[in-house]
Amino acid sequence: MTAKNHLCYVHLCCLFLFITSFVMQGYCPSRSAVAKFRAEAVYIEFMKQWNVGVYFSLRFQEIAGSLDSALLIPIQILHSDKGNSQHLTLNQSATLLECLMSCWREDVLVLSCSDKFLRLSLQLISRYSHWVSAGLAARKAGNAGSTPGSEWAISAVPDDFIYIIHDLNCLAERICGDFLGHVVEVLSSSSSEVLDLVKQSILEGGASLKDLKPKVINSIIQTVVEKSVEDLKQLKGITATYRMTNKPLPVRHSPYVSGVLRPLKTLLDGERATAYLTRDIRDELVQGAALEITGRYYELAADLVSVVSTKITISNPIGE
Repeated sequence: MTAKNHLCYVHLCCLFLFITSFVMQGYCPSRSAVAKFRAEAVYIEFMKQWNVGVYFSLRFQEIAGSLDSALLIPIQILHSDKGNSQHLTLNQSATLLECLMSCWREDVLVLSCSDKFLRLSLQLISRYSHWVSAGLAARKAGNAGSTPGSEWAISAVPDDFIYIIHDLNCLAERICGDFLGHVVEVLSSSSSEVLDLVKQSILEGGASLKDLKPKVINSIIQTVVEKSVEDLKQLKGITATYRMTNKPLPVRHSPYVSGVLRPLKTLLDGERATAYLTRDIRDELVQGAALEITGRYYELAADLVSVVSTKITISNPIGE
């Protein structure tokens, strides 16, 4: 398919070069002459043999199909270039960037279809965003449902989401930086109004990736909190320990206390968090997890106190 697409591109280039040479050599000395030339039945019939729309459709299938294939497989880690913010860590993210650049390669882009290639670029970004958001939704629901490609999030561990956060940051910076600059350079002959619209649309695409970070962070927090709550459930054993016994009052914390924040500490001390999480994101994880964990502790403690108080009230006759 790729070889055929390239051959089609070469033929289109020859066609446009032929037509441009025809116009430049004085056969169409004015814009009105060019318009009249293009309105001729012979020209229209000739151009029908070179359907640019078909060429774009072929490229669309090739480029979009490449990304779709990458998003349908489990997460693939590319390398462990620790802490290098210039490198993407997941194959899915790298494929997105490669597909975006492919849309604007010199041997792919046909300027007369630049609006279609811009739309394709934005669709690729949207497809990747949907892959992340659908995965998070499936993880929260506990099943992938009918959304193909979201299975990766069900079995993912918190460390995997650290890669997602890193790649979202990296992709947003690359798209709003080098990629945007390249597209503007390719379309430099366009009007300033057109270029402004192109810039705005690409910047919005990059921003949509950054907007996913809070959801990914929250998913990590929820996983950490659920692990911590397993230790908090030991709180219920306090009443059994001291009921109907002569044990003295405790002088140190219960065993479960030291393990409550262990899942969070393990995550933050891990290799991936150390290499790829910024200080701001680490702080956000700590604050979010601590707030959730203390909230769960309050609920469990309040419920325990309520149960004990009720039992005391029942066991003591009124007025006694």
